[in-house]
Amino acid sequence: MNNNKKFLKKFLVLTFIIWVAILIRIPGLPFMSGDYTAFVSKWFDTIKVGGGFASLKNAMGDYTQPYLYLLAIGTYTNINTLFYVKMLSFVFELMAAFYIMKIVNIKYKNPKLVYLSFGLVLLIPTVIFNVFLKYLVF
Repeated sequence: MNNNKKFLKKFLVLTFIIWVAILIRIPGLPFMSGDYTAFVSKWFDTIKVGGGFASLKNAMGDYTQPYLYLLAIGTYTNINTLFYVKMLSFVFELMAAFYIMKIVNIKYKNPKLVYLSFGLVLLIPTVIFNVFLKYLVF
C-alpha cells in the first residue's frame, strides 16, 4: 500500500473514531457536573466580570494557570460557558488520545492496536459514565 493510501486510511479511521466520540458526548452536553457548578463556572464568571485576562492577577481556583488562561479566552466570546468548557476538555482528550496512539505505535507498530488505543482513550468508561450520569441521578 503506498503512502497516500495509508494516510487516507488512517485519516478516515481516526475521523470515524472522533465522530463516534462526539456523537456519544452530544446527549451529555447539557449536563452540569458538580465540579462545573461548584468551581469552573464560578471561575469563568469571575474572570469575565473582572475583565478577562486582567482578573487573573488575583489568585483563584486550583487548576493550572494555562487552564485559567484558556477560560479567560472564552470570556471574550459569546459562546455558552458550559459548551466552551466541555469543548476545551474534548480538545485535550483528543491530544491525549493522539499521544497515546503515537506511543503505542512506537512500541508495537500494529495499526489495529494504534486505532484501538486512540479509540479507547476517547471512549473510556468514565467519559461514557459522565455523559449518561444525568439519566442516573434521581
